[in-house]
Amino acid sequence: MKYRIDKPYPAIKVEGPNQYFAHLLKEDYSGDISELSAVLLYSYQHIVSDARLKEYASLIHHISIVEMYHLELLGETIQLLGSDAEFTTINPKTETTIPWTSSYINNATDLKGMLELDIASEEQAIDHYERHLTMIDDHYIQNLLLHIIQDEKLHLQLFREFYQKHFSS
Repeated sequence: MKYRIDKPYPAIKVEGPNQYFAHLLKEDYSGDISELSAVLLYSYQHIVSDARLKEYASLIHHISIVEMYHLELLGETIQLLGSDAEFTTINPKTETTIPWTSSYINNATDLKGMLELDIASEEQAIDHYERHLTMIDDHYIQNLLLHIIQDEKLHLQLFREFYQKHFSS
């Protein structure tokens, strides 16, 4: 089974330092709907389901590895843009730093609840990336975001198929 698209990731480059772009990417990197949140949510779901839901545990484990790679790519890009890749976001109104928090993670443990959460998380991530794609006019970053969006759409498809298989009448 494939958990990422069959295409190499673009080289991590930026056209130049840009704090505004870095702040936008930090939302995708370590905001409430972010790669960090996905990695930790999916890791938690893998741990709590491994003993009783082997097929789901395998799916979520492999997807979490792809999300971890996205986290790394975004962190490297944020660094190149001239910002620190710490796990924070910036409040756009006050320009204060907001640290990532575990309150972003939902601790559902039933399969249906976890899948519904996974589907919603992927849909929200895609929406965030597509919005940021229109706000960032650096073609290197756009290429990265387009690739990540394609991976996220694949994850959404895999979660929906798994949900249909187990919960469709």
